[in-house]
Amino acid sequence: MSYQQTEWGQLRFGWRRAKSGYEWRDGPFQEFGVNPTELQQDRVLVAIGEPVEEYQLSANLFLAFSSLHPDEESIRAFADEWGLLGRYTGGIFFPKITPGKVMTGEPFKLWRDEIHAMARAQWLWESIKNEPELKDHIKWKGADAVLYEDEDSLEFEEAGVRTPRPGTTIASRETNPDVFATFKPGDLIRPARHYLQGLVRDHLIAPLRLVWTHDRKHMSLIGLPDSLIDYLWFELARSIADYRSFRPCLVCRQTMLVAAEGKGYRSKRLTCSDACRTKAHDIRVKAAAFRKKQRSHEKIAEQLNIDPEQLTKIMDAGQKSMTGRKRGSIRK
Repeated sequence: MSYQQTEWGQLRFGWRRAKSGYEWRDGPFQEFGVNPTELQQDRVLVAIGEPVEEYQLSANLFLAFSSLHPDEESIRAFADEWGLLGRYTGGIFFPKITPGKVMTGEPFKLWRDEIHAMARAQWLWESIKNEPELKDHIKWKGADAVLYEDEDSLEFEEAGVRTPRPGTTIASRETNPDVFATFKPGDLIRPARHYLQGLVRDHLIAPLRLVWTHDRKHMSLIGLPDSLIDYLWFELARSIADYRSFRPCLVCRQTMLVAAEGKGYRSKRLTCSDACRTKAHDIRVKAAAFRKKQRSHEKIAEQLNIDPEQLTKIMDAGQKSMTGRKRGSIRK
């Protein structure tokens, strides 16, 4: 990974991608330099051709990665735009197909596990601010242990070292007893914070550097990621440290950063772009016209090709916006 320091002390990170994109290939494969008897049967995402190009990474790219569906087509499309994660630095080869050719590639399992781990970390961070959501996954076993359970992640049970698993013990009288002693039975927040801290720490690998802040009056400690996946985890960690928040766009459902001025969208903003804001307005106008024709809410949602619950949220947001404007005019 490359980086460039601006005159204000900020860093711009660069990464590389295959010019011709990537494709999936069947195994078995081996990591270069690893014991040749250890064949892996997973599908592998490999570069099409050797030419690569460098590009500048976008801020908050981890939001797109954590919301990525872990299927081959979605992963390939992400890689075509942003490159490989950078975990397999030594390359791989297919002993039964091209035994003497080392290629640049990464197995499906690596992508799946990293997507799942980052999505879990982001969910934990958001749920910590809304305690009732934690009760579905942070479970106390009497007064002797507290666990993290996630039924949706059973398919990741064979994930690599340090990737969270269903039923993972956060702390108990036997496991991490010193940490467990700081928890009060029934509390969900502190165990969730401890679990999130460990999850991010185990994935965060980035050398540090001391640079000037934008006003040239102070020094700031920043991370220098070595790969795309390191950059994604570093961005997530920095968002947590800055106490930033996320929410899905009301229209396209893509996750967007919501934070204080200068760090993301306004805290009350519900759409990620002017295009989505315009589309939300169009939906309200069309929905209002359908209602005049005595159409049911479900039928209107079907006509507009959106989920009924999503339509409700869009309509409610428009009503709140109108109410706020009326109140503002009264104050004037």
